Amino acid sequence: MSGSPEDDVRRTWTFLTNHTHALVCIARDPGTRIQDIADSVGITLRAAQGIVGDLVEAGYVGRTRVGRRNRYEVNTQLPLRHPLEHHLQIGELLQAPLLHRYSIARTPPLQLPWSAFADLPGGVRRRRAMSRGDLDRVLVKIAAHEQALQLAASE
Repeated sequence: MSGSPEDDVRRTWTFLTNHTHALVCIARDPGTRIQDIADSVGITLRAAQGIVGDLVEAGYVGRTRVGRRNRYEVNTQLPLRHPLEHHLQIGELLQAPLLHRYSIARTPPLQLPWSAFADLPGGVRRRRAMSRGDLDRVLVKIAAHEQALQLAASE
């Protein structure tokens, strides 16, 4: 047995649908990737593609191609689909305190000079896939840089 009955129930359903979770991900980060949505929601890439397609087709999300990536825009003026909530707009749902309580704080990206990564393989410097060891080295460099910034700020 994998866990308690409460754990099993928690995995089988939630109050908010995967469509809602995907919409929240898009609202938080309009430049998010489908893979990021899938990881956040806990679904497959194919399921996330289908959900985002549903949202785009229904007009709840606009999709614009920017280079090789998609940028999304949530139409906050549309009503929720179910008759019980039809009087509410998507924007009101996205402003619900419940959805902000557990949101990930958006922090500005860490600015490191590329020279800090000169000893790493070329693919890492070009932001391509990296091995776990390469990732560990990058994280160590970032932590060292943050410590240096904290020391400089305290002096």
